[in-house]
Amino acid sequence: MRVQFASKKLERLYLEGTGAERIPEGVYVSFVDLIRLIIAIPNERVLYNIPGLRPEKLRGKRQFEKSLRVNQQFRLIYRIEKDADGNFFFVLDLEDYH
Repeated sequence: MRVQFASKKLERLYLEGTGAERIPEGVYVSFVDLIRLIIAIPNERVLYNIPGLRPEKLRGKRQFEKSLRVNQQFRLIYRIEKDADGNFFFVLDLEDYH
């Protein structure tokens, strides 16, 4: 899938590692691996078959957002968006859930 980032900060974290020193090393490596995995898959449904990612829809004010587990503490927050080229994975945030 195509991937776009909600912020330049997240995009630089993925592309250049900028800001990686602010999060645990294992989280950074898992974040990069997860984005690479998302790029390699044909659609979001594949994510539901990968053990450990625990995809879930968020609730309340965030009802149109979803999350994937990066590790036990961090989750990748995203939405599936659509444009003229089809669906793409829109990365909103990398959040500390604890």
